Amino acid sequence: MKDHLKEPSFEGMLQVFRLVMDGMKFFCKKFDLTISEASIILALCSHGELTLKELCEYIDFPKSTASRLVDGLVARKMVDRKVPPENRRTIKISVNKRFLKKLEDTNQGPELNKALTKNFSQKDGMTLIKDFSESMGKDARTAQMKKKK
Repeated sequence: MKDHLKEPSFEGMLQVFRLVMDGMKFFCKKFDLTISEASIILALCSHGELTLKELCEYIDFPKSTASRLVDGLVARKMVDRKVPPENRRTIKISVNKRFLKKLEDTNQGPELNKALTKNFSQKDGMTLIKDFSESMGKDARTAQMKKKK
């Protein structure tokens, strides 16, 4: 952990976890995915093309599990497998362009906000903001101010 960062509180971590899980459940329901399938799609959206090995390292799934999940997502035309011409021994996995367009075109804003805040009180939000701000610490703010000078 960086010297200027303060360890977040357990309560703050629980709030972040609840928020992320509510978002994942909403995403899964919207696109008829399991949490494991959604993890693969979100990893690919975040990192672009990955080999199966890279994907497994990122999401911490066994290769056999990831391979089976990718097979199902390929069959549903949600992800693609490509063999790059520069290295025909490698297989790259990426989000299918049509499915990516569907993800981008889906206006999830109001629905997602409602789903995420369903079990999230104003007090929870304030605690989360406070914990996040404190975790950055005064040293980080001081370092940023020094950079500006």
